Amino acid sequence: QFSAGLRSSASVRGHEQCNTSICRLCHFSFDSKSYNLGRMPNVAIFVDGDNVPSKDTQNILSEAGSFGRIVNAMVFGDWSTPQMKPWKDSASQHGLLTMQCDLLKGKNSTDIRMMIEIMRLLYTSEVVDIYVIVTSDSDYRHVVSEIKMRGKRCYCIGSVNTNNSLQNICDKFVKL
Repeated sequence: QFSAGLRSSASVRGHEQCNTSICRLCHFSFDSKSYNLGRMPNVAIFVDGDNVPSKDTQNILSEAGSFGRIVNAMVFGDWSTPQMKPWKDSASQHGLLTMQCDLLKGKNSTDIRMMIEIMRLLYTSEVVDIYVIVTSDSDYRHVVSEIKMRGKRCYCIGSVNTNNSLQNICDKFVKL
């Protein structure tokens, strides 16, 4: 389903016992800044469809897939608007879950819904090791600190114009 992010089963066979700095089986780096779980980390992706163009879907999935095994990927937006049509097509093609956020004039309902889903997963599941937030909106810095307080990693992917406050609070920031 997440073809860009998943390794074939043959490429990770035997990885469970890997404790080298770079696993020759899956080529996933286990350095001092990443999890040494004895397995590939599980990654959840949360995409702010209002602030990130759908043309970047393949790059997002490839980058997030380099962090570990993608176990959940969601894109948030108001799917009734014509602006979200490219995202709807891309999400369908790449197997991303589409999360409806009703557009309310003057409100940031997409941001709020996305933060709620991040927090819900953070507090109800132990499966996810790395949270990847795809946005250029610095309002997410608050949820990043909560993710880190729970002992999880948080990587952000955004534009070169992303506010430094978001870039600096993440464990890693990747520019699209």
